[in-house]
Amino acid sequence: MDFAKPSLWVRFGLPLSIFLIFISSLNGQTTQQATLLKDINVGTASSNPTNFTSVGNTAYFTADDGSGSALWKSDGTAGGTTKITTIISNPLSYNGNLYYCTKFAQPNGYFQAVLWKYSGGVSTVVDTVNEYFFNILNIDLKTVNSSIAIDILFQYTANTGFNEYTLRFFSKGISGTTSRTSTALSSRYSGNWTYVEPYY
Repeated sequence: MDFAKPSLWVRFGLPLSIFLIFISSLNGQTTQQATLLKDINVGTASSNPTNFTSVGNTAYFTADDGSGSALWKSDGTAGGTTKITTIISNPLSYNGNLYYCTKFAQPNGYFQAVLWKYSGGVSTVVDTVNEYFFNILNIDLKTVNSSIAIDILFQYTANTGFNEYTLRFFSKGISGTTSRTSTALSSRYSGNWTYVEPYY
């Protein structure tokens, strides 16, 4: 089996990254071979499937088919492995639904982050984060204190110096429940990070 090019592999009908989570419970079946489910980025480049999570019997992950990082889903079959949309965060399973973030540019050139819920094959906007950013570099979603923590890594200005910050917002996954914590989680100056608030 050649894993030189990371692709989406399956074992017992599950994407391999999901399978590895449950490998300890397979009781002696670990000698069976994994098989290629789908070559997402056809050619020599890797699709880099990562950020695996699941809701029900569906696995969700991020991968690059050559057009940028996007949210994908898989039911363990090639036909059921499809791209949903381009995103800037990891997917998060929360209260039986899938959540992810995108960013969009305002007419003034600044960006805002949008929290989405994916359920029943349909994406709906939960909230638009009420902050404007010079540029959003990445968004990390996690569950903290029974809420969705939205950690936004952003560029403050185009100038050097204290140029990158991380802000945390919380959401209950329901419209109107997204709010910001009081201060920045971290800031970076000349390549060194300073943590202002602890990560939970």
